[in-house]
Amino acid sequence: EPLHVRIMASLPSSPDEYGAQSGVKSSRYRPLILVGGTLGTMFAVMFPFAAPILRKNVLPYIRANTVQLRMLRDVCERHKIRSFIDLGSGDGVVCRYLAKELGVRSEGVELNCWLVWFSRLSARRQGVSHLVSFHRRDLFEADLKGYDAVVLHVIPSMMLSLERKFEKELDDGALVV
Repeated sequence: EPLHVRIMASLPSSPDEYGAQSGVKSSRYRPLILVGGTLGTMFAVMFPFAAPILRKNVLPYIRANTVQLRMLRDVCERHKIRSFIDLGSGDGVVCRYLAKELGVRSEGVELNCWLVWFSRLSARRQGVSHLVSFHRRDLFEADLKGYDAVVLHVIPSMMLSLERKFEKELDDGALVV
């Protein structure tokens, strides 16, 4: 009897029989795959929020409230601010709010990739993406030249380093809020 006939005889005779044999092995690993996939997804989503803990200066995400946004709007109107950079922009609410209210151009700088993505999406949905841009970058590496103002909400231990950066990079007359 030829060799190819013997090999063919050892394969399952029907697709159902083949599926039943492969299903036994995959069902045994299905819970492991599900748990691994879930944990991997959770890590990918949560890591950008937890990673700042590993940095020298821990800057938590705190959303600007309505009172703070109105105060910023008043400052921008009073000082005729036409462009600003938001260091640690979080979800981009400051940039989007001032763009909608005053038509101010802005750049948001944020380390958390999910917040940058959310900021960009929200700007598109609110129709202000032509006035705002968001970038994933360390606030100490952001270029401050050419802006009328810098908006930031940081912890006191960061201020000395930021003051040196402001002195070097900010244009004369630029405002720090």
